[in-house]
Amino acid sequence: MRPVRHKKLEVEEPQKEAPPLGHKFSSSRDKLNRHFLFLLLFFIVILGSALRIYGLSYKSMWADEVWSIELSGKNIPEVIRDSFLRDRHPPLYYIMLHFFLYFGDSEFVARLPSVIFGVLSIWLIYKVGRLFFGKREGLISAFLLSISTMHIHYSQEARMYSLFILLALFSLFLFYKAVKENSRKLWIGFMLSTMLGILSHYYMLFIPLIEGIFFVFMLISNRSSFFMGMKKVIKRKLYYPTPRDKKETLLFILGLVVISIFLKYVLDLLKTGILFSPWGLKPSSFFEELFSRFGADDFGFLFFSLRMDAGFLYNFFKVSFLFLLTFLLGLVTSIIDYREQSILLLLWVFFPTITVFVLTLSLGSSITVPHYMIFILPGYIIGVSKGISSIAKGLSKCCYKIIHGLSPFPLSVSISSIALVITLIFAGLSTIPLQEYYSDKRVDWRGAGEYLEANSHPGDVIIVEPTYQQHCLLYYYDAYLKKTRVISTELSLVEIKDTCSKYDRVWFVLHYDAKDEIRNWVHHNFIEANIFGGSWGLIFIFYRTNELIFISTKEMDFVGLDSPPEPVAEFWHNDDSATFNVNISKAANYTMLIHAKSWIKSALELVIDGKSKGIVTFTADDWSYIELVTFYFDSGSHEIKLVNREGGDLGDTNVVFDKVIIRPA
Repeated sequence: MRPVRHKKLEVEEPQKEAPPLGHKFSSSRDKLNRHFLFLLLFFIVILGSALRIYGLSYKSMWADEVWSIELSGKNIPEVIRDSFLRDRHPPLYYIMLHFFLYFGDSEFVARLPSVIFGVLSIWLIYKVGRLFFGKREGLISAFLLSISTMHIHYSQEARMYSLFILLALFSLFLFYKAVKENSRKLWIGFMLSTMLGILSHYYMLFIPLIEGIFFVFMLISNRSSFFMGMKKVIKRKLYYPTPRDKKETLLFILGLVVISIFLKYVLDLLKTGILFSPWGLKPSSFFEELFSRFGADDFGFLFFSLRMDAGFLYNFFKVSFLFLLTFLLGLVTSIIDYREQSILLLLWVFFPTITVFVLTLSLGSSITVPHYMIFILPGYIIGVSKGISSIAKGLSKCCYKIIHGLSPFPLSVSISSIALVITLIFAGLSTIPLQEYYSDKRVDWRGAGEYLEANSHPGDVIIVEPTYQQHCLLYYYDAYLKKTRVISTELSLVEIKDTCSKYDRVWFVLHYDAKDEIRNWVHHNFIEANIFGGSWGLIFIFYRTNELIFISTKEMDFVGLDSPPEPVAEFWHNDDSATFNVNISKAANYTMLIHAKSWIKSALELVIDGKSKGIVTFTADDWSYIELVTFYFDSGSHEIKLVNREGGDLGDTNVVFDKVIIRPA
């Protein structure tokens, strides 16, 4: 019997409804917003890159940067050894710089890694700001970091601080995502970034402490769900561990060991006093100086030069105070809707700050400088960004109520527009310190090296004080090529004098923090040849030859002085005079100079062996070497007299001087 074939029942499928017009428009608008968001972030990153590459080789290398190059130029085992034995910082940055130095040791190459780390931090702070609060806050954070003078500075310096910021951001970003998503990959990434961060700077130890405190807070907030989940995880890992579980457990234990070792190492450094810094943050101005660096006020050592009697109110109620207020406003307005993020941000900024302040107060000595605390800067900027967004939201609501129904734009666009305006105002306030930063040479070792290259002769000796600045000069000055000898001042002053007496031509390079004893001796026995300045202090170059004759005020007989020279002599009256004798070994033309200063117009009459050689008038607002006369001297002893002259077309004020120099013309 043939099977009966049933005709297939054809059922008409219902037609799918066309998506509403609004849906299609919304999808297109979202796509447009994504493209616009990408373009904005791309522009911010390009801006940040340009600001960090611009003038990268303009500033001279300073002591710490030259040390980074010297240490990183060694082989890897020596880099690791010396970073622990001779440096205050872990070896990761030096190891990374070691490979960049294969392309040369110029300023540009040595500082390029910091530029790369700084640019990556701009992208990463956007991710963290977006994760915490949203896209708007992420973009504002990225923009403010891209123009931050402090961040640009350390992104242009051959030191580890730019890497330190990047790894701190990575650790906190992966940690928060891991807590929220409980992803195995995120937890591993968090542990790796934290360990790498600790290998870049000791203050990275604050980051796992912050994360640990936040984790405890999360436990207290979600006790039941957490303990149930942990019970399952522990049971599985203890009784049924997989090879992957064993690797993760080993990585976790390794991380704890690394943190414990470095924590003990830092505590030992504190006990020995090695971490104490004379240039660090003092308890009396700790918060003022720190947050002025994070804001857009004074930059670097310029801060100290602007202090006035108005004290705290004068220095702090400026742009940095505006930044701090905006940061606090961001925390207050987000504490309800973004409680977890606000707690983490609060810990990020204030836990390290208060901890270091308490340690500084209890130890009675500074243990940190602002750039050691630079890992706080991204958190501070994210808080400022949230404050800007909150201000914009409040203003937008007010405007919306006032002009309700008149604006064709949705409320969110108004908030973004107002936030953009406020952000640009903050950016405008940052332009002055940014301009000062780019124009400042800091400490001009390049200029000092080039000057010595042009003026030193084969056989000269160059002495550098203090000792640790010698390698800065040698970075720019090739002593081997010039056939000169560069030595440091590890010797006593007696030995330095003996060394100088053995050479016909001696140069002395004094850094601004030279020892007073050596500075005073050089000042009275050498001629100042040049000064190279910057906001970090001056470099003085002095020279002397065996043919120079120095006559100090102690070797002179004075008439008419109101007070004895100690060691500076002051002529206040007409006919005040100073008389001294010199012995000329070889008959020749000689030039006489006086190291002096005056306020208006001064006049000195020069009398040699009882005969007047005329009157010299001059004005010197600051100490300088003034040429009095060039004269032919016979060999033998000569009496020289300087007489103050006033009245008529001559000088009408006093003359201050401390020595006279006679040199071959």
